[in-house]
Amino acid sequence: MKKLQLFLILPILSFPLFSQKNFTEGFIVTLAGDTITGKINEKDFYLNFSQCQFKADQGDQVIKYAPGEIAGFSIEGLNYFISESITEVDPDRPMKFIEVLVTGRTSLYKYKEHFIFKKDTLQYMVIESAPMIREQNGVYTNAKANLVHFGILTYLFQDCPEIELSPSKTNINRDKLISLTKQYNTCRGSDYE
Repeated sequence: MKKLQLFLILPILSFPLFSQKNFTEGFIVTLAGDTITGKINEKDFYLNFSQCQFKADQGDQVIKYAPGEIAGFSIEGLNYFISESITEVDPDRPMKFIEVLVTGRTSLYKYKEHFIFKKDTLQYMVIESAPMIREQNGVYTNAKANLVHFGILTYLFQDCPEIELSPSKTNINRDKLISLTKQYNTCRGSDYE
């Protein structure tokens, strides 16, 4: 009987451990452009697209910022998010935090499973992340670009002949798109970060 009671009590006692927040060094950027260092909750990555949980010191109360209330935030050594109004993805919620992957003449951002390009004065162009597929050897990889992805990438990078794209060889994943965007900015003589 004692084993049964212990078995029933252990999950209840361990629940608070699973709900703990994971605050990491970082900073927020106010709408006035001021930087405030502190700690950012980075436990739930997808939460970062809709809110920033911030506290100046370990013992301080958590302040939740929505997109539009701050200009952006950064989790030290991991990610930088900016507050942006984009209706091309999730139009019911135009204001959102988007992750900055590359900034330059052509910039690359990420919102959940969507990669977002901004080139010169063009509107945002969105590519949805390709699904993972299982190959014969059991390894999972990103699917190759479909014709829509290929068309968008070809259009974006058309003025840089050094970039060779192929729908059968171009993966739609974070690293590949970052590499292509940096390669394009270099080709066009644009600085990038």
